[in-house]
Amino acid sequence: MRRLLPTLLALLVVLPPASANAIVVRDGTIYWIREAKASDHSGRTAGIGSINVDGTGLKRLLVRGVVADDLAVDGSLLYWSGPPPGKRSHKRVIGRAGTDGHGIKRTLVRADAEAIAAYDGSLYWLTGKTVGRARSNGRGANARFLAIKQPGWVASGLAVGAAGIFWGQGVAHGKAWDRAREGGPVGRIGHAELSGAGVDPAFASWRAAVLISSSPRIVGLDGPSLYWLTANPDNALQHLAAEADDIGYCQPVFSNCDALMRLADEAVNPNSRFAVDNGVLYWATPVSGGTRIYRAPITREMHEGAPGASETLEAREQVAFVRDTIR
Repeated sequence: MRRLLPTLLALLVVLPPASANAIVVRDGTIYWIREAKASDHSGRTAGIGSINVDGTGLKRLLVRGVVADDLAVDGSLLYWSGPPPGKRSHKRVIGRAGTDGHGIKRTLVRADAEAIAAYDGSLYWLTGKTVGRARSNGRGANARFLAIKQPGWVASGLAVGAAGIFWGQGVAHGKAWDRAREGGPVGRIGHAELSGAGVDPAFASWRAAVLISSSPRIVGLDGPSLYWLTANPDNALQHLAAEADDIGYCQPVFSNCDALMRLADEAVNPNSRFAVDNGVLYWATPVSGGTRIYRAPITREMHEGAPGASETLEAREQVAFVRDTIR
């Protein structure tokens, strides 16, 4: 594998306010979750909105009354995870609708999913210990399709595509934390084949300049590439070859994993939720009175004196400002 750009020196950065709008992009359409107020959801109408990537065809409530925290799209089906309909619960269920907003099934699978993904007619979900799988109609559910729990590590984020199943993990406590203090990794990405075989909990791993749990936030798969966001202090969008046999350790200076951009340096809220599709990065950021949706193409550039190429973002552009008011 080629040697890539050195990563930038990690600096401790104070993050902007959190932004939790899940977003996914498929076949020229952006889907995102409209958040309700955390108190009683009465301040605005919760749901899932959609808009074309060129800013046309806005549907502010494609699916109404959905309080959710993650999204996935496969073909003509849209999935979301969130609390059971009409109930206040720490448990979650997975719902489904057509990408046209019809055929809503608010409880497709009863699974406490922390993250979801969908690919080739199957639905996948992540819990703290396992990756589950079911058919697109919710049947054949196997909550223990993959056992991924590792002592001292916390799972987060999920992406599934032709290259397999990927999930993130951050070091939390115990011997894993002790090893991190001695120079070991603080974050990593696991991988398994679509069949569930070949589970590798450390497909890629890395260490931050400051000892802090660096549980990655998976952005998604785009062709042969997997994108993820490392947490503070790096605040960097990362990239690796998803079809590689094994990435191994991402060194803190010369990395096997591309550092694409430091989001804090680009005036982008790194707490926003991101999606990537056809070489373009998208993100949705709640602001006063609504949600702003942005995009920026990812381009490959050569840098003088660098051992390889880095991918960077060109100027961002606003796709839409979607107001909260529904008339």
